[in-house]
Amino acid sequence: MGIGNLLSGDDEKEEVARVGKEVITSDEYKSLYQNYKKQISGSDASREQVKKLKYDLLNALIEQKLLFNLISELGLTVGEESIKNHIKNTKYFQNDKGEFDKNKFHETLNDLHMTEKEYIAKLEKVLPAMMFMTSLFKDNYPVTFGERVDEQIYKSRYQTRVVDIVKITEDAVTNIPEPDDQALLDLYERNKSHFYYPEYRTAQYISLGQKYFEDQIKISDEEVDGIIEQQELKDQRDVFNVIFSTKEEAETARRAFEEGKTSFETDSRRVWQSKT
Repeated sequence: MGIGNLLSGDDEKEEVARVGKEVITSDEYKSLYQNYKKQISGSDASREQVKKLKYDLLNALIEQKLLFNLISELGLTVGEESIKNHIKNTKYFQNDKGEFDKNKFHETLNDLHMTEKEYIAKLEKVLPAMMFMTSLFKDNYPVTFGERVDEQIYKSRYQTRVVDIVKITEDAVTNIPEPDDQALLDLYERNKSHFYYPEYRTAQYISLGQKYFEDQIKISDEEVDGIIEQQELKDQRDVFNVIFSTKEEAETARRAFEEGKTSFETDSRRVWQSKT
């Protein structure tokens, strides 16, 4: 995915299509089409090839928006530190020595008519999708799940249908009397199986739990602190109560807490066991 495609602005524009919560805008589609059109402008591309290109690009945008919907439903996000590392490691923002160049960073964003804030907002949306796809695909091929599963995925993805079409023109039908309702009903009863045919699909899905991502994604303490700060979790408190049968028991427990002779967990467990 090129940086131009990644960062193309698409806010408050005419809608071409809507995919769940995501919108495909006219400018977004035109920008993508112009990029690919330049690659075939010097070739002998036929009208059918250009038409297919437009269709394929629209499908690509739809797939991208479906992915964004999925990422949103899963609640996948990236922290500030990951965004900083991604920017530093982007070759478009590096000098000849491979080091991050802040001036080059801002020059590139100016060429794209984008502010730093808008760029970071784009990364917050795109990076989780890229990380998610990386966990499923390697070198543009799905991560293998065994020969049997791979074979089923391949057959489902590349299945084909053969359709025979027979066209019978009106002049080919001669000397056929007009049937009455009973004749039509009898014909239907004798040939019910030809008028409908059940079609079945076997669906399989892959469930990725939290443990799967824990082994692949490392989150620093700074990122955790940033998320807590961003979501205002630092001001929340968990409050637990232990109820005693008498005031004397409560006073005894309070003194034990203050003197460090017991903990809240230990005393609450003792009270629960005495009640059961």
